[in-house]
Amino acid sequence: MGEGSDARPLELFVLRTVAAEPELGHTRLAAKAKEQGLAASVNSVRSILERRGLETFYKRAAAAGALKGGGAGRARLNERQLARLRRARRTHEVLASVAAGSPGSRSSVRRTHLLTVAAEVFSQHGYENATLKQIAEAAGLLPGSVYHYFKSKDDLFAKVLHQGFRQLNAAVDAALAPIADPWDRLMALCRVHLEQPLVGDAIDALTAHSILVKDSRHLDRRLIRERESYEKRFRAVVAQLPLPADIDRSILRLTLLGALNWSTLWLRDDGRLSRSEVARRIVALLRR
Repeated sequence: MGEGSDARPLELFVLRTVAAEPELGHTRLAAKAKEQGLAASVNSVRSILERRGLETFYKRAAAAGALKGGGAGRARLNERQLARLRRARRTHEVLASVAAGSPGSRSSVRRTHLLTVAAEVFSQHGYENATLKQIAEAAGLLPGSVYHYFKSKDDLFAKVLHQGFRQLNAAVDAALAPIADPWDRLMALCRVHLEQPLVGDAIDALTAHSILVKDSRHLDRRLIRERESYEKRFRAVVAQLPLPADIDRSILRLTLLGALNWSTLWLRDDGRLSRSEVARRIVALLRR
């Protein structure tokens, strides 16, 4: 990190300190500077780091040469710093990829990233066994950082499914919008139900699984309403079908959902029978 001959004493101290301890934040740097008799505040330290392009740990580690495999900079970092560096790299890489396709503030991008990672961890370990520490590590964050966005694991889980049902309902609405024929609408609805967990993200996959589980201990009233709004789309489509008067449409709808949900357990994604084809055949059986 170049210090510059005209740098002030505080700036020289800050630059030298972060070169050795890049994990130190604004508050701790200001406190260390005061211990050395320097007039420092959190804002003045932040200003120095921002002016030098060192406002994040990742940038400070990069400037110290720690990101180059096997370099001297990496050798200077201890195990705790290296662990922090791995989390920072994970955050940097994922946020960069998410930001490329997601307009919005850095905070909203990080929140979206957290929701996706949380869905992956919940899917892998189950709700009961998943921890916020596991989610934070997978997201490249310190455990305490998760609380900046979500109040608890319950809150995070609810927000994941809230986003998931929004995505699922939007996918259904988009698929149904251009179709008028009732049977074609039913087939499109079934196709989305089966394919969305594959073509969507981890949030879609977790949401699809939650439809199979009627245990709603971790679903607040809003989420129950959103799951019901998804089921209402099935009711509306089935209500439009040209069926004999003696057909119980409610039983037909529940039978259809049961067949679709169970097919996700036995269906193999090996190319022999696509999910779209399964949807077509199930609807064909009902139509006969």
